Amino acid sequence: VRMMLVADAYFAQVCYRAKVACRRRQIPFLPVLLDRLSVMSAAVHIADTVIVGPGMYIAHGQVVLSGMTRIGRDSYFSPWSGLGLVSGNVVGPTIGDHLMLGTGSRILGPVTIGHNVTIGANSLVLHDVPDDATAIGNPARPVTATRPR
Repeated sequence: VRMMLVADAYFAQVCYRAKVACRRRQIPFLPVLLDRLSVMSAAVHIADTVIVGPGMYIAHGQVVLSGMTRIGRDSYFSPWSGLGLVSGNVVGPTIGDHLMLGTGSRILGPVTIGHNVTIGANSLVLHDVPDDATAIGNPARPVTATRPR
């Protein structure tokens, strides 16, 4: 309860997890209400087609995750970042474990992001990024082969 009062995006994540549980149990209307609460409280929208692994952390809200997207374990999303689609394709990104997505960054389309990847602030990822890499730019390109731990 303390985390929901202190961190606005944590409440949005609780709403997402509750929404998934309600959908699994085929409870009507409540998932839509939980999604709206998530958007109103922290401007976080996680689509029904997104599969999120454990340990996701959204720093301060203003995050959109959409499309047929799979997110691995322990992912970090900075404000104004997002995962989404490109025109004409319903498949979104596939994200490995331990992603760090910088402020204002976007990952779009059916790309694969490896494990232990950092995406720099305001970067636009349109192509695959290998494991243990840091990618920056618009469009983003890997700049290092290994990410510091």
